[in-house]
Amino acid sequence: MFAKTSSVILAVVTICIGSVLVSTWVVGEKRVAIPCLNNDRYEKINITCGDIYFNTEHDRNETFYLYARYTGFNMTTFKNNFKATYTKDYTTTTGKKLDFFVVFAVLFSGVTGIMNGANMSGELKNPSKSIPKGTLMAVCSTFVVYLLLALSVAASTTKDLLHADYNFLQEVNLWGPFVYIGIFAATLSAALGNLIGASRVLEALARDDLFWIFTRPARISSRSGNPWVAVIISWVLVQGVLLIGSMNAIAPMTTVFFLLSYASLNVACLALDLTSAPNFRPTFKYFNVWTCLIAFICCLIITFLINPIYAAIAIVVAMLLIILLYFRSVSTSWGSISQALIFHQVRKYLLMLDSRKDHVKFWRPQMLYMVSNPRQSANVIDFVNDMKKSGLYILGHVKLGKLDNSRKDPALSEQKHWLSLVDYLKVKAFVELTLSNSVREGLQQLVRISGLGGMKPNTICFGFYDEAVPTDTFHSHTRRNRFGFGAIETPRPTWP
Repeated sequence: MFAKTSSVILAVVTICIGSVLVSTWVVGEKRVAIPCLNNDRYEKINITCGDIYFNTEHDRNETFYLYARYTGFNMTTFKNNFKATYTKDYTTTTGKKLDFFVVFAVLFSGVTGIMNGANMSGELKNPSKSIPKGTLMAVCSTFVVYLLLALSVAASTTKDLLHADYNFLQEVNLWGPFVYIGIFAATLSAALGNLIGASRVLEALARDDLFWIFTRPARISSRSGNPWVAVIISWVLVQGVLLIGSMNAIAPMTTVFFLLSYASLNVACLALDLTSAPNFRPTFKYFNVWTCLIAFICCLIITFLINPIYAAIAIVVAMLLIILLYFRSVSTSWGSISQALIFHQVRKYLLMLDSRKDHVKFWRPQMLYMVSNPRQSANVIDFVNDMKKSGLYILGHVKLGKLDNSRKDPALSEQKHWLSLVDYLKVKAFVELTLSNSVREGLQQLVRISGLGGMKPNTICFGFYDEAVPTDTFHSHTRRNRFGFGAIETPRPTWP
């Protein structure tokens, strides 16, 4: 349904744009009445727009209007419009003079649909092919249309008319209603695309439960999977912005947020490229780390040039959301880019750490503590953690058995529980588990395989043997269940 509607809208917009371009060549010179909304022009001559006066020449009453000139296609007009001349915005009460960046914000608002394809990737049959192809075609066609429209208007409309009436195209078109139809169709197309894309993103945030109860209503969807609640929420938020009532006032605000979203997208691509992530293989031949970095810097600079107050507020809000998500500690695992960055840096520095360059002045204790039963070794684990101070610390454990008798390595299933133990004890240690026929053989394996590169254990620690009854440090049933200690298989203690 959406695809068919979009096709019809595209056809209507194409016809309307074509009528505007043809009108600049066909329609000749004429006068266009300045709208009554533009009070500045009428106040300068102390006349109220729409006043009735008596025309003695025609002996009748007429309504007073000021007029500006439309020349039709004219090279002199084109040359006069080549130089920028910014004036006040008559649609706002502030009377603020416009500048290049306000105009940029208004124009930029017309090309923010570049992300619609990615936002609707779940609705596409072949997103990997459709998104890049459709996005590039949309960008190129939009560029051509905007360029032709700008050149045509510049060659046919005087500066006075451009300043005084933002809706003059209706008056000079071959059929005036074409302009309103085109505006309505283009707005409907943008609204449909953005509402569908935004609602899908909002629904995803709600399903991942990122912001607690604030987004949970957006989870609700119809039987066919349409997130109608998310659509309504998105529509209400859009209406709140539209109540501002002036395109020139709305555009800087929305453009700042769009630019920040594009900046974050470039940061994500930059991080993925720097970490050489295997799942990130862009096929665009001109892509590299510098394009991401330059685009990110440009986005930030332009946001402050458009409106420094809006930019500062948006960045503060974005940082607060990032901090909130960091402390939120969402259980869902999407794959953290921070882990990829850490891996990339650790690998680089491990390769630089050469054991042949070790010196006694910089000797560090690199401990391998053999743990038999973690439930009775918590105090010793903590003690060795203090001994290793700024060195390497590895907790080693030998599981007795043979791999031939198991469908999978039993040591792997216990790894996560040992890591939970390390987190609970707050010790800076790595965990190494091995499967062996005997403890002695397992110890030999751990000594050989523990560590990496220049970080290998140089000290092995064992607990003292005693005949005292072992005590379970994690005797609390709740504590064991919460951290998974009860799942760690250990030798059954024997005592008289």
